[in-house]
Amino acid sequence: MTTNTAEAWHNRLRTYAFSHLHPDLGRFIHELQIEHNSQRRRLTNLQNGVFEPAEKNNIQLWKEEAIVRERGLFNQYLQWSAVNNITITHDNVLQFCVKISTILKTKRLVDEDDDVD
Repeated sequence: MTTNTAEAWHNRLRTYAFSHLHPDLGRFIHELQIEHNSQRRRLTNLQNGVFEPAEKNNIQLWKEEAIVRERGLFNQYLQWSAVNNITITHDNVLQFCVKISTILKTKRLVDEDDDVD
């Protein structure tokens, strides 16, 4: 996460609008128009004193869902272990932490129509 406004906007633009490596001109212009309209709406809302919470992008939504899923699986494992008198080891906890860390490090979701070089 960054506190630099320009860098944050650049990351947002890269994540939302230009997720493809080589968008065609039509898509590029379309995505710029979407971004322009979004910024115009935000400016109007700010001028009118309307606070607009940040939108969550697809990656943020995916991360939240993945973490909830992993926590649920780990909680099921903890309950199963308790019922069956199985001791939870450091390795079990570490494995869960590694999964969560991997989710949090994810920068980009792979789309089927992305160019893979």
